[in-house]
Amino acid sequence: MYYFCDNQFLIQTRQLLVCILVIFSFSGQLAAQNPPTIVVTPESATVCSGQYATFAVNETALSYRWQRWEGDDWLTVATAGRSYHANVAGLYRCVVRTDDEELFSATATLVVNNVPSIAAIHVPWVCEGGDLMSTPFGISNGGLPLEMYEWKLDGKTIEAATIDEKTDLVLHRTAVITDNGFSLTLTLYNGCGSAESPFEWVTIMRTPSLLNN
Repeated sequence: MYYFCDNQFLIQTRQLLVCILVIFSFSGQLAAQNPPTIVVTPESATVCSGQYATFAVNETALSYRWQRWEGDDWLTVATAGRSYHANVAGLYRCVVRTDDEELFSATATLVVNNVPSIAAIHVPWVCEGGDLMSTPFGISNGGLPLEMYEWKLDGKTIEAATIDEKTDLVLHRTAVITDNGFSLTLTLYNGCGSAESPFEWVTIMRTPSLLNN
């Protein structure tokens, strides 16, 4: 058994206990001000239509809710687990339930691009041996820059080239020679694929011939 001649030891011990209590109290306040966050959160992605992006979190939890922003609120789209395969464009996040609390991941954006599209091309007729000009209508690039075009006459390529800012996609052909009419199509290419226009049947207008009497 130990005896102390004064209260110095007791005073120091009490001061130490007070310091420990202050530290724990301060730590609790910090935890309340800075709640735990999900370290690895889903990353934004860009895919082509028909493909999927995989969003994932690293948190070990009791449950996971994957949500997509729908106009004015978050809609739960899956409760599958740490990862979710998405193919609908929009904003996504994961809500993680642990033993003590609910955590929210950062928001990830999914962009979905499409193949290009062409509503129509129009060439009503062309004179026999004359020039051909065709202009496409209703073109959509699908969200990606157009890279190449290809005009086909009766299924055979007659003009193809890469596309830049100066490309007007108008077909100019001189002295088209064919016995009967012909079909014409335009194919456009972007990073997600290609699309071909509905074919246009072009009628040949023949020059009237003079009959000898």
